[in-house]
Amino acid sequence: MPRGPRPIHTERAFHVFNRGNYRLPIFETEGAREAFLKELAVTASGFGWVVYAYALMPNHYHLCLRTPRGNLSDGMQSLLTAFAARFNHFRDESGHVFQGRFKCTVASEGVSARRIIDYIHLNPAQAGLGEVGSATSLEMTSLGAYLDPGKRGLVSAEEGLVRFLGYEDTLEGRLGYAEALSEALKTDPKGENFKADVKTAAKEEARLARKAARPIRDEVRLGRETARRLEIQRWEKAAAHLLEKHRLESADLSALPKAFGAKLEIARELRLKLGASYSWLAERLKAGTPDALRTRLKEQKGSDPTSA
Repeated sequence: MPRGPRPIHTERAFHVFNRGNYRLPIFETEGAREAFLKELAVTASGFGWVVYAYALMPNHYHLCLRTPRGNLSDGMQSLLTAFAARFNHFRDESGHVFQGRFKCTVASEGVSARRIIDYIHLNPAQAGLGEVGSATSLEMTSLGAYLDPGKRGLVSAEEGLVRFLGYEDTLEGRLGYAEALSEALKTDPKGENFKADVKTAAKEEARLARKAARPIRDEVRLGRETARRLEIQRWEKAAAHLLEKHRLESADLSALPKAFGAKLEIARELRLKLGASYSWLAERLKAGTPDALRTRLKEQKGSDPTSA
């Protein structure tokens, strides 16, 4: 059965997750966690994501994020491909790191963004790996960013606290959130209530989809096409600016070598800052095949962080 399209949302939060292939451990070491968070930061910057929470458990990850540009699938492909390349290089292995494509749910009335953020921050405690706020819990999750403003950067903890959790970003508010998490753990120590609510919400959404299947399918399809068109417009506008900066004309690109220095500089900047795809970059800049361009950027000094 063909896989359905991912949902397109720009304001609602996503819960994104997946396990290691064959349930093997991935994030057991600090180095692996740091590598994933580095790639997540690069992806969030390039694709315009807002990251609200994460948990990097030994053999799986959880993310709560929003995609104002409607590009979850493209961003996750970039993130997971980059991390897998790093991970396999470090272990001298090859193949898939995670089980198939990532899973995701959309925050709804049944499973609000607050509950997703809480569930993510409670993951270590629910798995028996450390109490709420323990050193282990803070190493594995973004909870530290919520409790200590000095540890933010990647995580939009202030918006998460105020918009979704209902606390002020003050010492009192942050301590109140920590206490609320401890109370939530008592009522749902294994996260089973959360998982049950996710299934219930999914069934309800499926029921509504069957009731109005055609409009929903069209809306998703048109939403994806619109999101992609807007992304390409951003890339094109930035490319035109960079070409002018380097005193190049589009008409001249075909005559220049595929590995021409300015082409690679422009490609690298568009990739890092806007998450432009290699296929689009290769065609727009007449820089050979997408794989060849990826390799050239990787071999550059200060290689492309999104390709490991």
